[in-house]
Amino acid sequence: MNGKYEITEIEHPRYPWLHRIRALRDIREDVHAGDLGGFVESAENLSQEGNCWIYDDAMSCEDAEVLDESIMKDSSIAEGYARIYGVSELCGNAVADKNAVIMSARLLDSAVVTETGIVRQVEGIPYVPVIKDNAVVFGRIEGNVQVSGNFWIRSNAEVINL
Repeated sequence: MNGKYEITEIEHPRYPWLHRIRALRDIREDVHAGDLGGFVESAENLSQEGNCWIYDDAMSCEDAEVLDESIMKDSSIAEGYARIYGVSELCGNAVADKNAVIMSARLLDSAVVTETGIVRQVEGIPYVPVIKDNAVVFGRIEGNVQVSGNFWIRSNAEVINL
């Protein structure tokens, strides 16, 4: 057994090119050998290293990557060239797409990080940025920041709180 998961033959009901994953060993406290996870398009979408995992009906597809200790839950989506790494969490209907970078941050509800949006924790700061509700980020969010509601961060905007 070389990896931590395998890609099964179980197709997504709407997107048949996506397949459900199955844990080959215990990965996290709540993910054990044999447990089914979310959907991927290829083995490039979820690292075989670390404790990262895709739960429920969450999807990582195209050239998106989920790495390190990151998790995706519910119906969240990573697509395009999105990178989800560090200790990140995507839940609800959150979306990271295009060239989005999520590093040790939380996307909740129907939050979207898109285009060249970056949401990241600042090293040495114990708080992670949280993007939630219907917030959309095209720009840069760093540090102890929470963006919520119907708020948009434009591509040339930066919100940094050290």
